[in-house]
Amino acid sequence: MTKELQKTLVATGVIDACEVVEAESVVEGVTCVTTTVRTASGWVWIEREYGVENSGRALAERLELCQRALAPDPGIAVLPRVAPDGSLVYPGLPSGQLLSDLILAGGVDEGVLSARVRELGTWAARLHRRGVRQARRRWRHLPPRPWLVEQVQTLCDRASGRMALDIELERVQELFLLDHGGLRDELGASCAAFDRPSSGSTVVHGELTPGYVICGSRADGVRVIGFHRASIGPPEYDIGCFLGELAELGRAEGPGYRLAPALGRVLIDAYCEASGFAAADLLAAAAPFAALKVVAHLVRYVRAFGFDRSLVSAQLRLAEDLITEGSARWV
Repeated sequence: MTKELQKTLVATGVIDACEVVEAESVVEGVTCVTTTVRTASGWVWIEREYGVENSGRALAERLELCQRALAPDPGIAVLPRVAPDGSLVYPGLPSGQLLSDLILAGGVDEGVLSARVRELGTWAARLHRRGVRQARRRWRHLPPRPWLVEQVQTLCDRASGRMALDIELERVQELFLLDHGGLRDELGASCAAFDRPSSGSTVVHGELTPGYVICGSRADGVRVIGFHRASIGPPEYDIGCFLGELAELGRAEGPGYRLAPALGRVLIDAYCEASGFAAADLLAAAAPFAALKVVAHLVRYVRAFGFDRSLVSAQLRLAEDLITEGSARWV
């Protein structure tokens, strides 16, 4: 493991051949394995998706799109370096701690986390403002849609009567079709927004969630990673992704789960202040994308662990609540 890790970091120019490193943590998730490493120049996050080739044209397109939208100053964004084996390497991070883990664990000063989320909201507004020009240049040749959108579109298509390819997802389809038709229609419309660019379309992160936000100390601030799923779409999509994951974290059992609604409000306020959006309009537009994030997570879970009726029903109800409650959850 250590030799493979060192080879990856040397190949991407993060360390030189004589520096010896060891993994601080290794997490085998549902879709990827992530490794954190502490080097002489800072923390490094390495992500390797199962069965995904990350050296192709689509990834290069996404990263180039982000580079252009973020230039000349990426701010808190850290774009990945791609290793020969397809691993995504994010160097120079302030720590190995994810915002999602800090929320669940509790024990972190709420003021510190709020400051990090406020910085994130301001940065997201700047990305979206700058990304409009890049989006207009790409209307005739759109990059692939975000992975989350593809997952939910597949489920919506199946629920519309097309043949399902996965027997476990057929059972989700049945619930979707019989008990959640309105949700299916809302999510189908949200997915279609990526096929019909508008004057407001911009470069979006693709999965802007607490799981792709690294938090450091007061001096080090916050960093955003995970740009391998970037695309062109409505700016509300990124905000909805963040709120959707916060809603899931807010349901989890743990000492910090009560922070989720407050951090959602902080994000919205910071984004609106920097972008000029009215909070009510932003929340109305972001709500279906928050629901999309929850359902995409559900698809990921069912594919990995199989169908659990109670969990599937709970996730679909949460997705519906995010749409019907609108701003009430976050105001």
